Amino acid sequence: MPARFLLFILAVAQIGLSSGDSTHALDFELSPNPNPKQNTINIPSGDTGINSAELFENFGAIVVQSGGTLRNVTEMDILCDENNGNCGLKSVSVEAGGTLDVLSNSKMNFDSLSNLSVSGTVDNAGDISADWSVQLAVGSQFNNSGIFTNKKGATLRGTFINTGSVVNFTPFNDTGGLFQQIGQYTNEVGSSLTNQGEFINFTTITNRGTITNTTNGGGGISRGIFRNFVLIDNEATGVITNRHRWFNTGALNNAGTFTNHLLSSGMANQTGGSIHNLPGGIFYNDRSLISSTTILNEGDFFVNDSVSGSGTYTQTAGMTAVSDSLTASNIDIQGGLLTGGGTLVGPVAIGATATVSPGNSPGTLTVNGSYAQQSGSVLSIEIGGLVSGSEFDVLSVVGGATLDGTLNVSLVDLGGGIFSPSSGNSFDILTTTAGVSGVFSTHNLPALGGGLAWDVIYGANTVTLNVSSTVHTADFNSDGFVDGNDLAQWETSFGVDAGANADADSDSDGADFLAWQQQYTGTGILSNVSVPEPASLVCALVMLGGMEMCRWPTQLYARK
Repeated sequence: MPARFLLFILAVAQIGLSSGDSTHALDFELSPNPNPKQNTINIPSGDTGINSAELFENFGAIVVQSGGTLRNVTEMDILCDENNGNCGLKSVSVEAGGTLDVLSNSKMNFDSLSNLSVSGTVDNAGDISADWSVQLAVGSQFNNSGIFTNKKGATLRGTFINTGSVVNFTPFNDTGGLFQQIGQYTNEVGSSLTNQGEFINFTTITNRGTITNTTNGGGGISRGIFRNFVLIDNEATGVITNRHRWFNTGALNNAGTFTNHLLSSGMANQTGGSIHNLPGGIFYNDRSLISSTTILNEGDFFVNDSVSGSGTYTQTAGMTAVSDSLTASNIDIQGGLLTGGGTLVGPVAIGATATVSPGNSPGTLTVNGSYAQQSGSVLSIEIGGLVSGSEFDVLSVVGGATLDGTLNVSLVDLGGGIFSPSSGNSFDILTTTAGVSGVFSTHNLPALGGGLAWDVIYGANTVTLNVSSTVHTADFNSDGFVDGNDLAQWETSFGVDAGANADADSDSDGADFLAWQQQYTGTGILSNVSVPEPASLVCALVMLGGMEMCRWPTQLYARK
């Protein structure tokens, strides 16, 4: 006679069970086996019920009371006895203070209309699979280092700590599992959470491992949906990937890696929600992201597909790289780097510690809206060639541009060596459709040899870099061009002999002013500098004669 059945006979002979009776198991195989319909096995305080059978079938209820332990060593099925018409709710209940211990390489299968109810503790190093219902009460704790699979409905109100694998499973062409997280959920380093059904976070998820939102064969209602209502903290080691549909109405804080994947249906950052890409965080938007609320970036935010909606986009540090389109009611780049060859739709403000670098060595960054660059900010332009006019960076503004800060220009190697400008080269580095106002307060331009010089020309709708052979003797501050800064220096150093050039040595005599005016006219860079009218030149001529009859009125020009 097989040993399994011998144990069953001995247990019945010793305890004398009948259907409906209650018993307990003391450090031996759970008895009777199988647990007959409507029977309840109680494991009281101090007792350990051990399932070491080849297969234990539970058609009734197992109750682990406070201080008791149910230890699964092999395999246990909690199921409906369909053959005998016994399809009531079959269960394993772990009361407060009780413990369910599922050892490595063991399995617990909750089939049909079966239930796992926990007010105590579950330590799962094996494999728990639930087809119907898992309920974790407030104060309970589930420690998962093995595999936990939910196929229908799981509600977690306690603490769930995952160092293994959690799967909210959806069979092919089915509605799949519903996983409601109402307690505290932690994914530790090396762990994984895979959602193929619908996962709803009502409180807090801390992720140090991986979270993947996906489907098992196609989309559909209640498949591959992740809803965050409160808080997800994706820490530095955390990796989250959305491959289907993600709805965010809570806070998503990313210090790790978040990818809205290109095979997904997309992501919605809805009213009440926020996306905060923290320092060190990497956010890849490779699919549509619709935001009606706030996005704050302090890390690296890659817009490889569209970000759209009526929300706001703010960056205080880090980088935003736009290769597709970024649309927001307000785009505020307070600090860090804005780069890429895509399009920003909405008003764009560039703050005092921010840098704008159009293109991708090189290329065009388009702003469809107003563009305002503040003092202290930088527009960085690369020039690398003249073939097809595409070898230098362009900031294209479909709207008006207000300028300040620094223009920084560098010559780069695009494969044929560092670009060497020639006389007559011209680069429209900024274009607008509604006009340019203001100027860059500082110009950092690369040195040119061979008697060449830069002319920075502020037109009505463009800012253009020209390379000319003009010798700029009126470049009093030696910054490579003749502009209002030189006029200001001419005024402040009036009458001070610098002992430099013969005709324009910045000692502020009339010859210096005439040289400045001649070199400014037609090639000067400041459209908002008022050049004195011819009548004013009388003063210059008088001064050349050594007479002090008039001074240069400051209202004749606008100092920067």
